[in-house]
Amino acid sequence: MLHVERVGFHSFDVGLASAESILLLALSIILAQIYIKGFYREED
Repeated sequence: MLHVERVGFHSFDVGLASAESILLLALSIILAQIYIKGFYREED
């Protein structure tokens, strides 16, 4: 996230910062789903 902030506000490349933010959001959602499936799996 610090990289996104630096790109967006210090380099003024808002498009690249936005694209990186969307990729980070997608990665976070995928990792959260994997964690939730592992945490709440049914034990036999």
